[in-house]
Amino acid sequence: MNHSVTPTRENIEDVLTKLLDPRIKVSVSNEDALDRGIASVYSSKESENRALCVADFGMAVLAGSSFLEIPVEQAHEMLTSGEIRSEVLQSYKEIANILSRVLCDDGYENLRLDTVYPLDAWTSNSLEYSRYQTSVTFDIEIPEYGAGVLAFLVQ
Repeated sequence: MNHSVTPTRENIEDVLTKLLDPRIKVSVSNEDALDRGIASVYSSKESENRALCVADFGMAVLAGSSFLEIPVEQAHEMLTSGEIRSEVLQSYKEIANILSRVLCDDGYENLRLDTVYPLDAWTSNSLEYSRYQTSVTFDIEIPEYGAGVLAFLVQ
């Protein structure tokens, strides 16, 4: 059985438009995987890490705020202050959990969200970036809220 699927722009857009806003725009970025942000680790049923999703701070704040329907001004205040409210982080974790769908398909093992590391609680070395063979990065535009970046690393 193959380990995991590499997410596509269409997969990401499908999930996020249903979850947050049907007008969301997703594009593939030329950037490398992020080395800073909120990292979500996805594991197999044997608890082996198989994929990572790293959201830049803007993506976590804006997606979490949009999910909770927090006013745009309050979301932008969090961006300016550099601090994410606990309920917004919790809602981003739920989004990360739902994004596990983009890592699964027929013939591949099902992955589950294992751990979410807050900003500055990890490094690319501590999460062993080198063990992942594929990375893909997406620019996400959430209408009225703004833009963020999601990077996936998969085995």
